[in-house]
Amino acid sequence: MRSSAVSSWNIPCLCSSGAPYRPFSRSGSLNSESGEHTRSVSNWRLLCFWSSRSPHRSFRQEGSRDRGSGKDAGPSPRVQRSVCPPGGAATGPMRIAGWLERGAFFVLLLLIGMRPLLSETYESAEGIFAEYVRAVNIATSATTAGFDVAIWLAAVAVTVVGVWRFLSGRGTAWRWTGLEIGFVCMAVAAAVSIIVAASNRRLALNASVDWLSGLALAMLIANLCRDRLRLALVLAVVAAAGAASGVRSVMQVTTEFRETREDYERNKDTLWGAVPPDDPRRQLYERRMNANEATGFLAHSNAQGSLLLLCGFGTLAAGGWARAGWTRWTLFAGGVVQLALIALTGSRGAMLAAGCGLGLLLMLYAGRATLRRHWRAALAVGWVLVVLGGVGVMLLGQVRGGLPGSSLEFRWNYWQVTAAIVGEHPWTGVGALNYDRAYLCHKPIEFPEEIRDPHNFVLSILAQWGVLGLLGLVLSLVGGSIMAVRAWAQPPADSAPGLEPTEKPQPELTRWLLAVVGGYVLLRLWLMRGLMSVPGGQAQIFVDVVQYGITWAATFLAVVVAATRGDEQGGAVARLAVLCGIGAFLLHNTIDFPLFVPGTLTVFAAMVGIALAQTSGFSAQGLGEKQETPIARPGQGARPESSRGRSVAMAIAPVALATLGLGLVLFFVYVPVSRASAWLEQARTGRGNAKSYLAAASADPLDPTPLVELTERQLRGRDDAPHAEGLDLDVALARLDKAVERDPRQISLYRMRAGLCILRYGVSNSERDLRDAITAARHALQLYPSSPDEHLGLARVLAHAAVATGSREWADQAREEYAKALALDAARPGTDEVRKWSPRRRADVEAAIVALDQVMDARATENAAQTQPSG
Repeated sequence: MRSSAVSSWNIPCLCSSGAPYRPFSRSGSLNSESGEHTRSVSNWRLLCFWSSRSPHRSFRQEGSRDRGSGKDAGPSPRVQRSVCPPGGAATGPMRIAGWLERGAFFVLLLLIGMRPLLSETYESAEGIFAEYVRAVNIATSATTAGFDVAIWLAAVAVTVVGVWRFLSGRGTAWRWTGLEIGFVCMAVAAAVSIIVAASNRRLALNASVDWLSGLALAMLIANLCRDRLRLALVLAVVAAAGAASGVRSVMQVTTEFRETREDYERNKDTLWGAVPPDDPRRQLYERRMNANEATGFLAHSNAQGSLLLLCGFGTLAAGGWARAGWTRWTLFAGGVVQLALIALTGSRGAMLAAGCGLGLLLMLYAGRATLRRHWRAALAVGWVLVVLGGVGVMLLGQVRGGLPGSSLEFRWNYWQVTAAIVGEHPWTGVGALNYDRAYLCHKPIEFPEEIRDPHNFVLSILAQWGVLGLLGLVLSLVGGSIMAVRAWAQPPADSAPGLEPTEKPQPELTRWLLAVVGGYVLLRLWLMRGLMSVPGGQAQIFVDVVQYGITWAATFLAVVVAATRGDEQGGAVARLAVLCGIGAFLLHNTIDFPLFVPGTLTVFAAMVGIALAQTSGFSAQGLGEKQETPIARPGQGARPESSRGRSVAMAIAPVALATLGLGLVLFFVYVPVSRASAWLEQARTGRGNAKSYLAAASADPLDPTPLVELTERQLRGRDDAPHAEGLDLDVALARLDKAVERDPRQISLYRMRAGLCILRYGVSNSERDLRDAITAARHALQLYPSSPDEHLGLARVLAHAAVATGSREWADQAREEYAKALALDAARPGTDEVRKWSPRRRADVEAAIVALDQVMDARATENAAQTQPSG
């Protein structure tokens, strides 16, 4: 017979929360000296009720049992010493572990709140106007790499603390989220695509690391959010980012865009240089600028629409946690306002997805009681509907030959080309951010747009990471959805025996509020430090910190205070809002690409982490940390040594993976990217010369940008060589060949090589240079066979070689390429009028054909006259 009494060592002490340890009698009643009411033994034993229903066991069984007497022998001396020290005081390692975990959480909060307010990039190349405007971008590829390092440092800290808790008997080392297996598959797929298939490995490596870091961030948030306060802090930084970016969107539409257009009209001739007014690039840029679509702090209006969508649902979730009454309804109104601001971005996909998310939220809320009881069936039905919807869209496109509406028709074009790319690279993919190189090889002239992403997150992963990457994505979606819906289906925390609220929670809350707001301001100032030396930069910093910083801080403070003072009944509503926001975001990403933008990816990862957090056992006030102290269940013996060995190995595995990830990010991304970025900045701002570019190329052996920029600047007489004649063309070609080795499928490199070979022919008069120029131009055409411009470029090189040498063969080939260029341009669809050549340009091409014929006829007449015998 098991003993019905619970000995004092079976009762979890409250020392980890800072509260004094209260001893219990063997009968299960509280010590009379404490002045507390007596509780039954069974109630205290139910403290582990939630862990018995969840696969995420939070307590280890450290007690042993006397097999002869059938009585519990009590905990091991190690547990008695480490968990409940004399007087209940926290031990030194316990304090260190607590500070380490809180530090990791603090860093993640700053990243979640800051990255949506930055236009990050994975590449080091400058924009089209950067060298003229010399604008300082506060976020570079080195900034993104630094953020990734911060995430993996936090991962190491969290997993180390988890192992310490496990070994000391305080809980599990890692709470499984359902994303882990998928993460490993995607990591392996990314590595294979980088090593085997990617043309630009630097781009592939930077993007892959950041996307995987986003997935790691979701798992970390799920492991760290064990109490109401932490959930409120995450939701607050999400809501604050949405508020600040929403205010920026309003300012853009009402003021900034008008001022930008006025400045552009005054300086557009200087900005574009030799580019004629009817050039398609110029017309497309002006069309986008005149669209008046808000982008917030991001580079794309569609990404801003998705960001407002996520932040709106995050604010709604915070309202669910708030106290019923005007506080809750104020937060609900704030979330609706953020969703309404999507209209300023012009993103119809984001607006439609937000509407679907709100409709789903209302429907699930109405049937929440039934759905929570039958959550497995509800989840299965949901997945069936998702699969049927995807299949239905594919069948509709096949039957109609496209999708309804011009925007969806463009997407259908993208997906058709993506199918060809997947068929060519099914197992390895083409590498992250290398999609555009493969797309141009397969794009027919009937499809107008040149894109860098297929605008569907499933196809994007499949095309760039291959079948294994798709498998990892599916496993993550399925596993994550199961764990998230299971967490939502758990009973409210106050329906089961809970924990005592933390004593005097207000100081802890105040410390978090001050730390996060102060950290935001300091991090923002540090990121904008480059503006201090730019004319008008200090005013820009002041406006940013005052206007957007105050909005961010005020929203953060209000949401945290409101979300930590409500009751627990709103937890189910909050989780529903988070789940519907995630679903709406993924729906938008079936026709767009915000999932692969750092700012929106980070907020999405935070929302996923909230949905996956196992938070049963909240205190009534919700501000106390869940107590994870060892509880040995009566009647259970010590764990077998073999089982314990496997458990220890599983506990250490997350630490090993986190440490490995940190080392890889540091060695392959952060160190080379940050060093190269520093040298590039020195070269671009005039503090350096060619040596700075060469130092950047040496610092990052994967990035072709320093070599390409140096060659371009020297060709235009901007550096060591005052003009092209003073440039050592042999050195320039050797440098460009190194750039080609680093990115062999980049079309612009072959265009540049053809031009350099033509220049060298003017010095050497060697026909070999002409042949090299023709070879480079043909290679560029092979990478984009449907481009009229590439056919025109090859025709001009062939014509130059024909005129220089009198070769009739090259002249015939040039005439043929001219004709193909004109025919392809005429075949552009009616939806692509802006990209068609202007009548003046077509007339110039036709005139070039006539001029070539005249020169070749004159050369033939001259040769005939020379060969005709005299007399």
